[in-house]
Amino acid sequence: MDYKDAFVEVEKNEDYIVDLLQKIVAVDTSVPPGENYVELIEIVEPEFEKIGFENERVIMPDDVVAQIPWEISGPRVNLVSSMKDGGKPKA
Repeated sequence: MDYKDAFVEVEKNEDYIVDLLQKIVAVDTSVPPGENYVELIEIVEPEFEKIGFENERVIMPDDVVAQIPWEISGPRVNLVSSMKDGGKPKA
């Protein structure tokens, strides 16, 4: 897909893309307190799966979290994603 095709796809899916971005931006993950990481992952993980990514949720160990110089609450969950079979995203 070249950039012109990408722009066409974005225009065709504009409402969906804007809705998704609004949902993502609405999740407050500000540090401190650093909450809502799981809620954010619940939004983006299925989207990554739709375009061919394999995902793994990684919970940061307590000793690593203890190094953060702010008062933190909520689990420190990260999403690690990679392309299935090293392929390209699904169109």
